[in-house]
Amino acid sequence: MRIMYWLWVVLICLMSVGEARSQWTQSSGVSGQYISCFISQYGAIYAGSLGGGIFVSYDNGFTWNPVGAQPANKTVHALAIAGGALFAGTSGGIFKSTNSGISWTAVNSGLTNTTVNTLLTVGTDLLAGTNGGGVFLSTDYGASWSPVNTGLGYLYVMSLNVISNSLNYSGIEIYAATYDGLYSTNIVGGSWTEVRPIMVDMNAFTNIGQNLFGGTIFAGVYQSTDNGATWTTMNAGLPANSSVQCLSVNGGNLFAGTSAGVFALMNNAEANGWESLNSGLGNTNILGLFASGGVLLAGTYNGVWIYQLSVYPQLLSVKDVPFDQGGHVDLTWTASSLDTNVYDLPYYSIWRAIPQNAQGAAGKAPVKIVSASSGPNRIRVVTTAAGTFAFQWVGEELAHRLSLYSYAAPTLTDSMTSTSGTEYFMVSATTNNANMFYDSNIDSGYSVDNIPPAAPSRLTGALVSGSVMLQWKPDVEKDLKGYEVYRSNSSITGIDSLTPYASTTDTVFTDTRPLTSGTAYYVVSAEDIHDNLSSPSGEVSIVTTAIDSRGKGVPAKFDLDQNYPNPFNPTTVISYQLSAVSNVTLRVYDILGREVATLANGRENAGSYSVKFDGSRLASGVYFYRLKAGGFVSVKKLALLK
Repeated sequence: MRIMYWLWVVLICLMSVGEARSQWTQSSGVSGQYISCFISQYGAIYAGSLGGGIFVSYDNGFTWNPVGAQPANKTVHALAIAGGALFAGTSGGIFKSTNSGISWTAVNSGLTNTTVNTLLTVGTDLLAGTNGGGVFLSTDYGASWSPVNTGLGYLYVMSLNVISNSLNYSGIEIYAATYDGLYSTNIVGGSWTEVRPIMVDMNAFTNIGQNLFGGTIFAGVYQSTDNGATWTTMNAGLPANSSVQCLSVNGGNLFAGTSAGVFALMNNAEANGWESLNSGLGNTNILGLFASGGVLLAGTYNGVWIYQLSVYPQLLSVKDVPFDQGGHVDLTWTASSLDTNVYDLPYYSIWRAIPQNAQGAAGKAPVKIVSASSGPNRIRVVTTAAGTFAFQWVGEELAHRLSLYSYAAPTLTDSMTSTSGTEYFMVSATTNNANMFYDSNIDSGYSVDNIPPAAPSRLTGALVSGSVMLQWKPDVEKDLKGYEVYRSNSSITGIDSLTPYASTTDTVFTDTRPLTSGTAYYVVSAEDIHDNLSSPSGEVSIVTTAIDSRGKGVPAKFDLDQNYPNPFNPTTVISYQLSAVSNVTLRVYDILGREVATLANGRENAGSYSVKFDGSRLASGVYFYRLKAGGFVSVKKLALLK
C-alpha cells in the first residue's frame, strides 16, 4: 500500500512537470520521416508521411511504429475515418483499411485525379480534395467517387473543412480552400460559392465557433467574423514571407504551422499577437499539426515533435445574463486540452464560492477568506497561492469538443443599491479518474435583474372626505417590493426627474393633504426588490377646487359609485357622496335578499365617503349593496370571485 502511495505521488509530480514544460521534445520511431498529417481512432493516433507510409502511436504520440501493412502508395497527404474504416489520401489515389492498417485496398473507382491533398468526413459521406481534379464525393465509404465541382473556380483543393452554421437550413457549411481562394457550400455535393476571391494561395482553413481562419502561402492568416462576408489579416508576430501550411485549434487557442515553425494565438486574442512556440523544436518546417490528449503534435521534415498543452480550462468572464430577472451569470471558459476525447474528459463541473466570511474586490481579484460549510450538495475546499477557498457544486456541462464553453450559473444574490452582489466561480475539467481533475482560475461577477415590473393598471381616484383616494390593480410579479406614488399640479409626462410623493405596499393610497386649489395629477409606478422601477401608470386628475379651508369636499348631489375592484377577492371599496346632512344606511345582501353586512348606519354630514367591504368569510357569487340617505336610494351589484 505504501508503494502504491508513492507511485501516485510520483505520477502527480510528473503531471505537474508536464504542465510546466514549455519546449518541444521529439517522439521516437519516426525520426527522419516527413510527417504530413494525423488522425485518431479508438485511442490510437495515425500519422501519414511523405514516402514512408503510415505510422501509429498508442501513447499519445510519444512513440510510433509502422502500421501492419502499407498502402501501395506511401506518399500520404491526408487521413480520415469514415464508417469505422481508415482512409489514406496519397499521390496515387485513396486506400482503405477496415482493420486498423493491417491491410489496405485501393478505392479509386470514379476518381479521375489520384493526387489527393485532403479528405473530409461529413456524416456518412466522404469528400476528397485533389490536385487539379477538384472535389470528389463518395456516399458508399469509398466504393465509388463522383466529381462535385459545380461553381468551384479552381480545382487545386488544399483543405476541406466543415463547421456548424445555424444560419443555414442544413446546419453546416463546407469550405474548400484552394490556391485561388475559398469556396463554400451548405449541401454535401451541392454547388460551390466563392467566398473570398482575392485571398489566394490558401494552404489551410479552420474555425473557432463562427470565426473563420484561412492560412496562405504568402499573406499569412486571414480572419472572418461574419460568416465569410469580410476578411482581415491577423499577422502580428508571424514572420514575414513565411508560408502558413496548417492550422489547428485547441482550448480556444489557434496554432499555425508555418515554414518558420509553430506560432500560437492564445484564446484567439489577436491584440496580443502570435507567440512563437519554437523553443526546442528541431525542425521548423511544419507540415501538419494535431492536438490530442493534452499535447500538440507537429509533423515536420524530421519526424513528430510534442508540445505539452495546458490541461486546465481558463475562465474568461463572469457576466450578467441579459434580459432576465436576475439570479444567473454567464460563465465563459476555454476548453481543456484534454477535451478531444470523451474517454479523457466527459464533462466540466461548475463551482460557486461559499460566501461565508467572503472578502475581495470585484473583477478578477480572488476571494481572500472563505469558510467551509456543511451545507447540502458537494463541497470542496481548494488551497491555492492566493488562499483557501470553499466552493459548492452548482452544475455540469458535458464536453462537446468545443474550444469555448458557456454556462448560465445560478447566483445567490443580485447586484442592488444595498449590495454589490459579487460572487466567485471556478470551472473544473473532470476526467474519468475520480482523483484527477483540473481547476480553472477563479473569477467573479454579479447578476442583475434586467426586467422592470409592469406598469400598474386601472388607476382610479376620487375625493373622499377631503382626501384624495387612489386605487389600482395589483401587479403580479413575484419580486415586487411596492409602489411609488407621484403627484404634480400639472400633467405628468415622465417620472425620471420627479421625486416620489409617497411609497406604499398596498394598492390603495389616500392623500390626506391634497392640493387645495386647481387640479392634482397622479401616477403610480411599481418597484421590485432589485430597485427596478416600472414605467408610470395611466394618469388620473382630481379637481380640488371644491375642497374648502377645512379640507372638506362638498358634493353637488347624492350618488353611489360602483365598487372597485369588481369582481373582487376578498376586499373591495364602495364610495358614495352626500350633498346634505342625512341619516345613512349602507348594507350588503346576498342573491336571496339576506343581509350579509352593514357598512354604514347613522347620521353623516355632507361629503364624500369610502368604506372597505371584506368578503373573505363569504362564498363566491353575486351580491347587492344598497345605499339609503334621506329620500335617496340606490342599489348596485358586485361579484365576489375566489
